[in-house]
Amino acid sequence: AIVLLAAYAVPVVGVAVFTIAQVAGNGIGGLASDRVGLAPVGRLPLSGPRVAGALLGVAAVTLAQIGRPVGDLAVGLLLLVVAAGVGVAVQTALNGRVSAAGSAAAGVAVNFVVSTPAVLLVAALAGAFTGPAIRWPGEWHLYLGGLLGVGVVASLVLGVRAAGVLRTGLALVGGQLTGALLLDVLLPGGPGARLPVLAGALLTVLAVLVAGRRPGVVPPAGAVRVASEQAPARDERLGP
Repeated sequence: AIVLLAAYAVPVVGVAVFTIAQVAGNGIGGLASDRVGLAPVGRLPLSGPRVAGALLGVAAVTLAQIGRPVGDLAVGLLLLVVAAGVGVAVQTALNGRVSAAGSAAAGVAVNFVVSTPAVLLVAALAGAFTGPAIRWPGEWHLYLGGLLGVGVVASLVLGVRAAGVLRTGLALVGGQLTGALLLDVLLPGGPGARLPVLAGALLTVLAVLVAGRRPGVVPPAGAVRVASEQAPARDERLGP
């Protein structure tokens, strides 16, 4: 869904607004997924530090997008992008649960086995395979997107099992901003190091740290009662 929506929304709202809306939705979805315990790490409380971390993540992306062109602010389309961001967070949690039941490779495989036919079906219905012949680009690096996508999903599957959905998503955003900064500096003809992107990357690192302050796993309902019932009774005659 996020791949198809990006193809339609980015030309309308622009990359900057799309990215901010997606990260906002991902933060909302991450908080909700962790709270209900969708990820294998267990239930994580909706605490002040975690909410602050999500807000810092959105602020970091917003800061990094300063100076980029803004398209039409279509409210309905923006809400769809936010919803897609929530969906990505839920997807990450469920991928992690599949991998916890089997292996990381199983989580990645299920992700692509389910999504690839859906994308091809929509592309066929949209007429993407008809019309003029496709001109394949000559730049070799443009063909690495799919392979890198597999790496991204695999890293999310592993990360969510240890850190939960919210912090894994924030770490991914931090990596994206850091990679964007490196590409701006290293690619020939690039804009060079941009201060907003650098500040956004550092702010995202802060968001990951803030969101990780004493996360504390919430035990399932009744766990405390069962544990207390199973504990051996103390003999009062022995004293405290």
